This record gives sequence, structure tokens and C-alpha cells, in this order.
Amino acid sequence: MEMKSRIPTRTDGAMRARVTVLGHPLHAILTDFPLCCFTLAVIWNIVALAAGGQPWYAITFWTLLAGVVLSVPTALVGLLDYLKVLQNQHPGGRTATYHLLANGTAVVLFLLSLVLRGGPEPLGSVARAWTFMLAAGGLGILTVGGYLGGKLVYDYRIGVNPFDENDCV
Repeated sequence: MEMKSRIPTRTDGAMRARVTVLGHPLHAILTDFPLCCFTLAVIWNIVALAAGGQPWYAITFWTLLAGVVLSVPTALVGLLDYLKVLQNQHPGGRTATYHLLANGTAVVLFLLSLVLRGGPEPLGSVARAWTFMLAAGGLGILTVGGYLGGKLVYDYRIGVNPFDENDCV
């Protein structure tokens, strides 16, 4: 069995992210914040449904709002990287498109859940069901988008420095 070198070369298809901070891709850094907020919002929503009241509905609302707000800079930086992928006609372009569509859809579902809540107050039974289903669906789709993001990095080497011998272990 032949061992492939994990050290990137100039011809292995690796592509550095368009926006970096101290050599690290900013999009990858920013994704942690909305992902955490959206995951916690679904957890708090489950607690609110089980406990039946405040402060859990308020916590869910504010956590969802933070996730939606934080997804804006994350998406903008990701869009810059996406445009670079398309510009370079990178083989990961199709996966990048699916990543964008999945995450965009997830954020829209979270936004709809937030709007249907109308604020941090407790919800009626119909609104409780719809807002939870939208947020849970958003988290499911966000998981698929995250998987595709990992595929872009690990399989297609998008967002890595193609000249850094220390980026692979």
C-alpha cells in the first residue's frame, strides 16, 4: 500500500481562503458563533417546551437573534471565498454551491422561527410547534451544510495555505 504525502504541493488543488486572520481562514473562525447559537436555541426551545414557560422562551428568542445576526458576517466572508472558488473553477465548486445553499436555507428557517416568535414572550401552542419545527429543521440542514464545509476543507483543500508544510499532520 502506497503512502501519499500529506504535505501540500503547488499542484494538489489546495486553495487559500480569500480572507484570513493570522494565516487562518476567517470564514472557518466565524462559523462557530452562529452554529453555537443555533444549536443552543434548539436546546433552549426543548427546555421551554418541557418547562412550559419563562425564562426559556426569552432565552431561545435572544439566542436565535444572536445566531441570525452573527450569520451575516459569516455568510459574507464565506461568499468571498465561494466567489474565489468559482473564479478559479476549482473542482470543489459544486460542493461549495451545495454548502452555500444548505447554510442559506438553514438561516432562513431560523429567521422564520425568530419572526414567528415575535419577541421573547411565551408562545401559543400553534406558534410553539411551528417555531420549534422550523428551528429543528434549520439545525438539521445546518448539520448537512457543516458536513459539506468539512468536505471542502479536507477533501478539496479549500481554505488551506497551499504553501504551508505545517498545515497537515
